[in-house]
Amino acid sequence: MAKVNFESIQSVRSLQQLLDYLRDGLDWPIESYDLDELTFEWRANKLNLGETGTRHLADGIVRQLRPLKTGQPWGIFIVEFTDDAVHRGALREILRGLVFNRRRDPSLPAWQHDNLLFVCITKNC
Repeated sequence: MAKVNFESIQSVRSLQQLLDYLRDGLDWPIESYDLDELTFEWRANKLNLGETGTRHLADGIVRQLRPLKTGQPWGIFIVEFTDDAVHRGALREILRGLVFNRRRDPSLPAWQHDNLLFVCITKNC
């Protein structure tokens, strides 16, 4: 298992650099940089986001990195904001849409709170 290099993580400033670090620094099996091949899209309506949460997201979507192995218990999500801020309220709404609860669509995958990672990107990232 690869060791995390905190200096390398702190120098990541773009999605491309993040993918490079995951592939080269942590030995993740990332073979493509095409976001359509690498990710699933979660639209705001599937996450039950309100107007405020949706407005803060680029294109009104959240991207999930495809699982690295079958049965993977954790989900990694790329949240791109439309401005220079990370909006905690929007992140709370996204979180509620991804965890088990009675109000969500039971046909969609869900995760435990501790098994979610949000990678946030702002406009000037």
